[in-house]
Amino acid sequence: MLYQNILMGERTYLIRTSIPGAFEEHRHADLEIHYCMEGCFDICIDKTVHRIHAGELALIPAMVSHSVPKSDLPPGKGLMIIVGASFLKKDFSLFSSSVFTSPVCVLRDDSAPHCALRTLLEETAELSQHPNSTGDLFITGNLYKICGYLLSAFTRTPEDRETNTNLRAVANIEKALELIYYHSHEPITVEQAAAAAGYGKSNFCKIFKNTVGDTFHNMLNRQRVENACCYLRETVMPISEIAQRAGFSEAKTFCRVFRSVNGITPGEYRKQNNVPIAKR
Repeated sequence: MLYQNILMGERTYLIRTSIPGAFEEHRHADLEIHYCMEGCFDICIDKTVHRIHAGELALIPAMVSHSVPKSDLPPGKGLMIIVGASFLKKDFSLFSSSVFTSPVCVLRDDSAPHCALRTLLEETAELSQHPNSTGDLFITGNLYKICGYLLSAFTRTPEDRETNTNLRAVANIEKALELIYYHSHEPITVEQAAAAAGYGKSNFCKIFKNTVGDTFHNMLNRQRVENACCYLRETVMPISEIAQRAGFSEAKTFCRVFRSVNGITPGEYRKQNNVPIAKR
């Protein structure tokens, strides 16, 4: 599941101000943060369920499986932030090479980093409720600061990081994911992705699926479909042209893949988003 809408100028981060509703186990190539401001909620990270209370946050690094189980807990107040390589650029590698001390971080003490993080998270939640161009600038600045505090306050020493072979695999696979993020509109092959990650083709396919939870082709197609959705929503460009721009060689293939991912055709998606039907 990829969240970066890197075409059409859309934001390269995702923010929601609510306690997360139930969702199935999945992985993605982004850092995900859940901060609880009031009440509590459960989140399952790497098969372990954690209850997050007010003043605590859950940290989900890239490629770590997570889900939110169904719950009868009363509704609370929370903040979800998702950022990845398209937002942090080269600095995202700092997260793929780091190990958090715990998936749950408590921000209840009065230390300077904890106080700063609480302030930044609560301010970001407030700014996101009243979107405008100035607020976006403040949010962007806050997100960089939040990521900096997380790295400085909640990661282990370099010696611990070097012993974690899974993280090295993630760092290698990240190079293939960058191909998906930034070059999905081009005719990328598995061989090119394997070479970028430093693996042979068969070894790459196995490591990629174990790390990401899906095949390279499926992830590439999902990113292409996600980018196509931007064109479908924001333009009246013909579907055949959108297919080419998104990276599909034929409109017929694009329509088939789009339907397999979204359950509807590109035309139906456009109609649901109240976009006039373009001429082919």
